Amino acid sequence: MRFHFKKGTLIFGGWILVTGVTTLVWLIALPGTSSFEIIDTIHESAVLAVSFLVLWFIIKIRSTLLSIGWAVFCYGNAIDLLDEFTKEPIFLTTYLDFICILVGLSLFVWGIILFYSKENELNERVLRNEEKYRLIFENSPVGIFHFNSDGVITECNNSFVKIIGSSYGKLIGLNILNLVDKKITAIVRETINGKPMVYEGEYYPVTSNKVIIVQGLLSPITSTDGKSVIGGIGIIEDITERKFMEEKLRQASEHDPLTGILNRLGFFKRVENILKLSKRYDKHFAVIYIDIDDFKMLNDIHGHTFGDNVLEKFCEKVNSVLRESDIFARHGGDEFVIALPETDEKGARAFADRIQEKFKLPVNIDKIELTINLSIGIAVYPHEGKSIDELIKISDKRMYQNKQNSSR
Repeated sequence: MRFHFKKGTLIFGGWILVTGVTTLVWLIALPGTSSFEIIDTIHESAVLAVSFLVLWFIIKIRSTLLSIGWAVFCYGNAIDLLDEFTKEPIFLTTYLDFICILVGLSLFVWGIILFYSKENELNERVLRNEEKYRLIFENSPVGIFHFNSDGVITECNNSFVKIIGSSYGKLIGLNILNLVDKKITAIVRETINGKPMVYEGEYYPVTSNKVIIVQGLLSPITSTDGKSVIGGIGIIEDITERKFMEEKLRQASEHDPLTGILNRLGFFKRVENILKLSKRYDKHFAVIYIDIDDFKMLNDIHGHTFGDNVLEKFCEKVNSVLRESDIFARHGGDEFVIALPETDEKGARAFADRIQEKFKLPVNIDKIELTINLSIGIAVYPHEGKSIDELIKISDKRMYQNKQNSSR
């Protein structure tokens, strides 16, 4: 609203100024002509211009129309009143012309001042915004970089230089499309084509020797008319440490803290994939359930620390006979479960025999000679169970039956 009012003041003030000056010139050039006749002629000739001006302001803003319209109304009526009551038109019209010049000049100058003050205000606001962006750009903890439509980096901040592990001089002018990593180049190409992209993965810099994991967001930058992409802006963050901590937390959530092998959660996550492959390719796989006999008694006699050492020694011996594809987990307490991919009943029994063979000889734990006895149950997919829960339930039941038989 302020912008339109200033432009209106400037235009209207200029019109009054031109009217007054023109009238004086005509009075000097044509002394026999009444200045009121001249003013009427100018006034009539200006009606069309004023009408367009009024219409323009009606479209733009109605409050500005009121101020301009009121000024025009007062100006026209002042001329009519003077024309009706004065007997000496030359003196009074000259005086009126002088007033018009002063008023018009004042309005004109005021309009110029207001107009350019607005321009200066806008320029200052732009400069302030640019300064804010510069501070954010330079001090941001995430890497920010600009690239043109050819994929060439044109600007970057200190965080970007630090994340990449290079130098500002090497990065400016670097063409991202020439990088060896095709995944990154494909993302930049898509951004240049006008599509925002997200990237997460390992980054192998061509200008440094380290490998990092980065997460980035790339957005296209369009021309002022919005018809073409002139480049893009990228924001990247080094998430190597975060990924490392996430992996540690995942490992902790899926592994038994005492023995280091998988817990129930980790076992079920991995064995689901074995079940899917066995269904797809019509393959067997076996589940072996193991219980350490009389483990509670060992804990009661020798203490929990001794019992923990027994569990660690047991896992060490079982791991020595496992294949890389086998999945070994602590199911709870002194009970363990093993999944054997592509293994039928015969293969599962041979594997169980190898485990029993490992524990035939006594082991030395905390200077105590101990023979570890095991009870084992076996279930094989798909004949004895279609799901992991069914296979574990059946193998657990058979393990318990074997324990009962061995105690007789």
